[in-house]
Amino acid sequence: MTVLSAIISVVVPVPILLAFRACGNLVAAPGVVLVDICDTPFRLGTRFAAEVSFSRTFIGDVVLTVVFIGSLIVASWRGVWLLFDIFLFPTDQERSAWSSVAIGYGTLILLALLETPASRLLQKTRRRFARIVLEDVFKIAVWVGVLSVWRGFWLVCDSYILPDNPVQSYWITHGVGIGGLFLLQAGRSVLVAGCVVDGEAVDGSGVRMGRYLEQICPKLVRPSTEQVSNQRNHSDGGQQTTLPPQYVVQYETNL
Repeated sequence: MTVLSAIISVVVPVPILLAFRACGNLVAAPGVVLVDICDTPFRLGTRFAAEVSFSRTFIGDVVLTVVFIGSLIVASWRGVWLLFDIFLFPTDQERSAWSSVAIGYGTLILLALLETPASRLLQKTRRRFARIVLEDVFKIAVWVGVLSVWRGFWLVCDSYILPDNPVQSYWITHGVGIGGLFLLQAGRSVLVAGCVVDGEAVDGSGVRMGRYLEQICPKLVRPSTEQVSNQRNHSDGGQQTTLPPQYVVQYETNL
């Protein structure tokens, strides 16, 4: 484990992902939450959205998405994870774990507060390149927060959940995690499958992280959204500023 190895694992794959406009695929839960209520649960997107067939185009698109882009994502995760291991209290696992959790959740909470202003800024940005840059910056920040949470919780579980009996600890954490997701109907959040393309959404939804209640119980959230929209319409002298419906119930199609 060396600093050089970790840096290479970041500086090589991330620019390639930027070139392929695939940085959004770095993000996982809790930076993106998907519920199990979906019309096409087994439909996985590919980078160039080739039509499903036995053609070379579709097979090549699948290989590019799964093997090439997927490997770049794994390498990027490895690099940042190792950098945390090297620089964040490397001799104190418990302190490193809790610090990682705090950094991760602090980052994600801040970004959750900023996602609405960022979304409005993207809607006003007409140049596609500028929109892609803004979206990528936001997604990379979300990714770092997500990775920090993953690492922190991983180490917390290692430190406190039956540390002397690792096999039993693994089964307990797996059972609690999967069982909780199934009960909440959020099992799709485990798998970040398919491929999203940065900058494709022109409605600002590219920086929306997706909230659980807005997807599983949209009727609980929609009245508040409509009230905010009505207040904006009143303040704008009747000018229509209603939020697009994608913001409320269709995050999973844009993430």
